[in-house]
Amino acid sequence: DDWCASLTLSDVLDRLKDAGCPSGPIYDAADMLKDSHFNARGMFEDIETPTGLKFKIPAMVPKLSGTPGATEWCGPQVGAHNRQVLVEDLGLDDKEISRLQAVGAVGTECS
Repeated sequence: DDWCASLTLSDVLDRLKDAGCPSGPIYDAADMLKDSHFNARGMFEDIETPTGLKFKIPAMVPKLSGTPGATEWCGPQVGAHNRQVLVEDLGLDDKEISRLQAVGAVGTECS
């Protein structure tokens, strides 16, 4: 605990390796996106939403030669189901929805 808090990740991994202890880093999404091995293996793909928003998403795994898979649709537009959720699921009325939109708590539906 305390011994590794004062060391860099690289130092901790080196010491564990020297002790014969299998170990490796625990990545968050940002670490994975920066990792050359993840990128070389095609673990992410670039997509674009119908409104032009571009971003990376996890690619299909496992990588199969006969049926490699691909993302054909990035899903509904952001906000596409706001009204359904706010009215049908949460029981909010138009006045409350307008108030929430005005303070930025809820976005507006995409056109």
